[in-house]
Amino acid sequence: MTDLGAKVWNGIQKRSVQTLLVLGLYAIFASFLPVIAHQTLYTVSLFIKDLLIWMMPLTVCVFITHTVQSFERKAPLFILVLVVFEFISNFSAIWYASAFAHTAAEHLDSFDVTTLSANFKPLWRLPFIKPSWWSAEKGAMVGLVLGCTAAFYQGAILKRVTHQGKEIMQWLLTKVFSRLIPLFVLGFAAQMYQMKILWQLP
Repeated sequence: MTDLGAKVWNGIQKRSVQTLLVLGLYAIFASFLPVIAHQTLYTVSLFIKDLLIWMMPLTVCVFITHTVQSFERKAPLFILVLVVFEFISNFSAIWYASAFAHTAAEHLDSFDVTTLSANFKPLWRLPFIKPSWWSAEKGAMVGLVLGCTAAFYQGAILKRVTHQGKEIMQWLLTKVFSRLIPLFVLGFAAQMYQMKILWQLP
């Protein structure tokens, strides 16, 4: 009995199981909740999403800096291999998407685009808009420069800052945001329920 309880507890601790449980409970009680409760869940999900979007450039920069500087003198070779594989990946993805789209267009029936309209909105959003220059691409470029600098000049301060930054970002992602995944998904489930998106599917 103890082993069974331990297995159940270990299963509940998995994010996928927690998400399914939360969605199941929401499906049961959604019709009894007031609209403001659904809006609150949606607001929390959007807030988490906005925080992640704002964090993304800094996170990418820190992880790339840490990875590149760990290669030390072999950093240029690592960057070259990374660029080659990125080019191959993007090239193959474009051709795969194009071929799949043509195949689907030939064999699937056409369907009408449904425009959804609803008054369901979040209670609050962040009052500032992310500028276009604050992007993951810019973070990756800065990370490459900082990583190469740390790899070739072996600056103790830069290496220490990079390591500490990587530890902080890793802690935020694994200990904070990963635990918010069920709540994050729940908010968008509330949006779909209120806007009756699932009812629009054929």
